[in-house]
Amino acid sequence: RLLALMQDDSPRFRSAVSAVEDNIKSINAYVDRCGAGATRYVHYGQKFDAAHTAYAECLVANLHGESSSPSHGGPELTAGVGPALCKVSATLKEVQALNRFSLASTEVRVGRLQQTGDEDVRRVKEARKHFASCDEIWAAALKRAHSVKREREAKVTVADQDFVDAKLAFETSRFELVAALNEAEAGRWAARTFAPSFTSSPRGSLSLSLSL
Repeated sequence: RLLALMQDDSPRFRSAVSAVEDNIKSINAYVDRCGAGATRYVHYGQKFDAAHTAYAECLVANLHGESSSPSHGGPELTAGVGPALCKVSATLKEVQALNRFSLASTEVRVGRLQQTGDEDVRRVKEARKHFASCDEIWAAALKRAHSVKREREAKVTVADQDFVDAKLAFETSRFELVAALNEAEAGRWAARTFAPSFTSSPRGSLSLSLSL
């Protein structure tokens, strides 16, 4: 729903601006929820990683304990079980290394996405504030230009110049607002498309380690 840059100022234009602002807020809320979910996912993923790594270490530690003290009274290891356990332990460690990389990448992407969102909101807010200020100045200049009597040439010239300057500043601020809104909305839609992938990558590798 991008705003047309050359669209004239009108009630329809201002309604479209409000609609785009509402849309950006809605997308931001969705992205924030996804980001919060991804942050929780990273937190618990790190706990899984620690548990699985400890389990992999425990496999090898128990194997070494059994092999070094056969008089322990414990069950004797079947031939070939030792190398198999070592292989399982090594595989678990490799899987968890991939998990750690995936979780770290997700954490970085969440941070960048939130930072970009904050910058978009700040830029739109500043553009909106500047637009409102220029709108008031232009309305006042228009009123002064209409109230000046035409026979007072000096005052007419000043009022006309003020009107032109105010109109130019108003249109500049309006174009800046449109550009900020369009950039923010496009960026937020990209973030909305990207956000669900936050929680999709590590699960496969976690389930693989559990099935082993």
